[in-house]
Amino acid sequence: MIKKTTEIDAILLNLNKAIDAHYQWLVSMFHSVVARDASKPEITDNHSYGLCQFGRWIDHLGPLDNDELPYVRLMDSAHQHMHNCGR
Repeated sequence: MIKKTTEIDAILLNLNKAIDAHYQWLVSMFHSVVARDASKPEITDNHSYGLCQFGRWIDHLGPLDNDELPYVRLMDSAHQHMHNCGR
């Protein structure tokens, strides 16, 4: 699927925001470990990968073409793995 420059810019902006949110998530996870605080579902929930901004970004990408789908699946799998390791 060919996208307009403005669409690509919007996708990249949202992706960068989601990546920044993961740095904040990482700091929060470390804080939870140090404080022994297991009350944050965005860290401890079995589906925490869907609660974060990056997971929501992936879920709302919309229809993907056959060229994009394998890359998004790979990215989503790595994302879920990261959350599972953090939990």
